[in-house]
Amino acid sequence: MRFKGALVLFVLSLLIGGVYFLYILPAQKEAERKRQLKERIFTVSADEIDYIRLINRGQDYRLEKTANGWMLVKPKRLIADQKIISKIIEVLNKERIIKVVATDLKRMDEFGLTSPVIYAAFGHRGGLEEFFIGRPAPAKAGAYLYKKGLDGIFLVSLDVAGALNQTLYGLRKKEPFVFDETAIKKIVIERKDDRLEMVRKENGWFMLSPVKGRCSDKAVWRFIEEMKTLRADEFYDGKKPKPSDYDKSVRIKLFFDDKTEVMDVYFWGTEYNKGLVLYQHGLDYFARTNQRDFWNSLHESAWTFRYKNLFDVNPEDVYAITGRMGEETITLKRKGNRWFSSGRKLSEDRVYAFIQMLNGIEAYGITEKDFIKTEKYFSLLLKDRNGKDVASLYVYGEAKIYSTSFDLERGDIKVFYAESSNLTDKCLVTNFQVEDLYKSLKKLVAEESE
Repeated sequence: MRFKGALVLFVLSLLIGGVYFLYILPAQKEAERKRQLKERIFTVSADEIDYIRLINRGQDYRLEKTANGWMLVKPKRLIADQKIISKIIEVLNKERIIKVVATDLKRMDEFGLTSPVIYAAFGHRGGLEEFFIGRPAPAKAGAYLYKKGLDGIFLVSLDVAGALNQTLYGLRKKEPFVFDETAIKKIVIERKDDRLEMVRKENGWFMLSPVKGRCSDKAVWRFIEEMKTLRADEFYDGKKPKPSDYDKSVRIKLFFDDKTEVMDVYFWGTEYNKGLVLYQHGLDYFARTNQRDFWNSLHESAWTFRYKNLFDVNPEDVYAITGRMGEETITLKRKGNRWFSSGRKLSEDRVYAFIQMLNGIEAYGITEKDFIKTEKYFSLLLKDRNGKDVASLYVYGEAKIYSTSFDLERGDIKVFYAESSNLTDKCLVTNFQVEDLYKSLKKLVAEESE
């Protein structure tokens, strides 16, 4: 009996040991690998990384961080896409293990890791993080990964492979024009029939040609931003476009203190794989983009860039505001620092904000011809403490000769002739601008003082 009891205990211990070594210990090891990978797969911030190497589809890409940002140094020296670099690092830092596939590194070839699909290395402060990405797992459940220094083969999400699956186009800066927008002093747009010239002074942008006058700073900076954010669909390296290949072209010149940047834009058809050809002189590549709206921007009439602010007033100078729409009139008056309407005290802050809002409104357009001055449809007058005009806007009849459009939320857009004391030219405003102005004024006098 004593022997049988010992035998039973021995068998039980073997079973328990087998369960431990076959099931519990591997599970513990897998949990430990998960913990390690969770902590160690990639914990380097973007600021610490100064070198990246990617080998993908047989092509070797190398990037280095410079004082001006990331640069591709192989296979070509090009400005890198800073957003793509940040995205790669972000994905790696977020990644967590799905499964520990094996702890025997001799099985690397089995998962396509001996000759990996993608190799990636990240240098930081003298250290080097190396990743090997194998083939996708069955049913696209993830990708096999080995990180040098971790004794394991792991299954991670396809996001890792997707982030590292880069080409030359993916890694390079997509914007074909390279310039410092803050340092521009003058812009010249040379078109087929005219020349648009704008110069930047201390108090804003001014037009020199085809007409002289102040520019809309908002419109000029919007155009510069459009240039700066153009994205190429394709690059042609080691080549310059032949002007004879294109019927239509526009030249843009950006003047700085010490240099001039010249850009040529060629129209290359409306097919999906054509669009516009963009070339900046001095670069050894040109680009193609389907963003054909930029071609329309280059052919905007001069008035698009003209100064169109309907108001330019100092709120401290205003002591009376009168708005008239048809037979209805709204009047606000100031006594000291307090504002009143029909004996009711108004919020000084809201009146001040209303006046500031006026300074941001631009006319719909400028017109020198066919101006018809009919009965006033709307007016807004601002006066000083002595009853003298500070600013005024008079809106007349509808300008039906100008094309109108449709707003999905508000309906037909109508254009009206107008005169602003802040503009030397006759101007145009829309029905929505007038409605918004008058509604803001009515809301102002309806609100209680705080």
